[in-house]
Formats: sequence, structure tokens, C-alpha cells
Amino acid sequence: MDRLRAAIDEFVDKVKEAIQGEPKSPVEILLDQHLSLEEELISFSPKNCTAVAIPTMSMHDFAARTRNIVDYPFIMERIWEILIDYQHDPTLMRKALNLLHHLLVNGSIQVMKDCQDSPRISFLQNLVDDYNRFEFEQYQFSQHLDVGAGVRKTAAEIVNYLVNERELFYARREAEKLQQSLSERGLRPPLSPKHGQSGHSTTSSFRSEERRPPQYADSFYRSSAWDDIGSHIITHPDEMFEEPETRGTRPHPRSQPSREDMRTQSLPKKTPEQRRRSERREGQREGSEAAKRAMTDSVDLLGLDLITLDDTPQQSYQSACRTQSDRLPQKFTATI
Repeated sequence: MDRLRAAIDEFVDKVKEAIQGEPKSPVEILLDQHLSLEEELISFSPKNCTAVAIPTMSMHDFAARTRNIVDYPFIMERIWEILIDYQHDPTLMRKALNLLHHLLVNGSIQVMKDCQDSPRISFLQNLVDDYNRFEFEQYQFSQHLDVGAGVRKTAAEIVNYLVNERELFYARREAEKLQQSLSERGLRPPLSPKHGQSGHSTTSSFRSEERRPPQYADSFYRSSAWDDIGSHIITHPDEMFEEPETRGTRPHPRSQPSREDMRTQSLPKKTPEQRRRSERREGQREGSEAAKRAMTDSVDLLGLDLITLDDTPQQSYQSACRTQSDRLPQKFTATI
């Protein structure tokens, strides 16, 4: 009897697996929870309170999962599926665009590279220009009923980041500083480790104590400290996203010359006109110094003390002679 009961239970389990399909991965469970494609989930009940907006913790969870070889395709596929096939649902569209905006600023650089494809930029630009605008204009008193305004605004910000990489660079840098500041205060998980470093992961759910399998970068275990949500398998590492105009030209800090080296560096070459002016000034300076030396020698031969040479050589010589003639006897003065 027990064997028959066990066989029936096994048969029932197999039938359930055949009907429901393969078991879902943790990232698919999170996507179904926050970006569900079922119409029944869209409600304002406390049970489905996340239908209007995705919680911040889950947003950071998705951003960390974009660096995972397993999770990244699921996330991006769900976002673009909603943007293309579910345009009749402005709430779901706004949630998907908000998540895409968050991934651009906090996620992997691969998100930006994938979204910079020309067809995708054109699609997002069409959302900015036309989404729900025709339906909005059909109503005379619909100034406050434009349900597509949030979609157009978020899509415009995304397009601006994709076109102007400089603004995206500053946004990512500010987000990294904020994340670091909150992590130091214990208010946010630490930043994801760079590629090549080992790390563990936590998700918004801590019900299970199971460790993440080494071949799959996902787990539901609780740690004593806030461990990173990243994975053991990294395909989209945190690349050095430098400022666009200076990318590749900025020297390494250790290779920058010291102050002493900068002092000993050769000056730029002079133009021919500058060289001629320099030579002319040097010649005038040498001639003036030679004249002063000649006047000094002449005064010394006469036994006179040279008082000043601030004036021209001739004026200085006459002034010196006039000063010394007052001191000499009358006879010697007449001789001079």
C-alpha cells in the first residue's frame, strides 16, 4: 500500500512538472514578482503593493545581477519584452523604464553598450515623441490625465544618457559616491567586487540559508555582514568608465612627472622673430655694460670716485667729474 501511494505521489509530481515546466531560477522569480507580465497582478491591494514601483533594494539587486552571465539576459529580455509588447499598460512601461534607467546608472557598462544600438535608441526616441500623445490629445479637459507623461519623461532621460556619455559618466560617479557613503554608514550593501575577486551574494529574500552553487551565481543565504549581491561568475565587470573626451589619454597617476622634473623640462622653441628680439636686447645690454665699464676705467685713471651710473655713460662721466672738481685744488681743476 505504501509503495502504491509513493508511486502515485511520484506520478503526480511528474505531471505537475510537465504542466508547469522547468523550475524557475531566482532571477526569474524576482522578475515575476516585480515585473510580472500577468494582467491580474496590476492592482493597488497591499498584497501587490510593488505593482506601482519597484522597491529600492530590489533595484540594486537587479543592478548587481547585470554583472552575472546567467542573470543578465533574463533581465534585459524582460525589460525589452515589456517595452515592445506591453505598451498598452503605462504603469508596467514606467516600471520597466525606471529599472532600465537605474541599470544605466548603477549597473554594468554592458547595459549602456547594448542600449546604444541604433534600433534601440530609435525605439526609445519614438516613445519620447509619440507614446500616448495621440490618446492624450483626444480629450479636451485632460491636462491632468496624461498617463503617458511619466513614460515619455523617463525615456527622454535614458536617451539623453545614451547620446551624451559625459552626463552618464557624471551620474555613475555620483551614484558610486552615494553608494560608498551609505555603505560606510551601514545603510546599504557594499559595492560589488571587481572581476577576479571572490564574493558572495544576498538578495532581498533571506528565508533560506543555502549557499550559492559555484556554477550558478545566485543564492538565498543570510550573512553576518552585508555581503555583495554580485556573483562568482562575472561576464560584465566594472570597466573603467572614464570621462568620454579624456578616455584613453589620461596618464596614470604614478607616471605623472614630479615638480622637479617639470622644472627641468625644456622650454618651447622660440620663433625667429622672438630670437631676433632676444638677440637685439642682449646686444643692447652688453653694449651698455661695456660703456659703463669704460667710463669706470676712465674715472679710475684720473683718480676720481664714480658716484652714479644710473644715467647714460656720458652724463654719468660729467656728473662724476663735476663732483670731484669741487674737492680738488683750483690749479688742478683748471688743468682738468
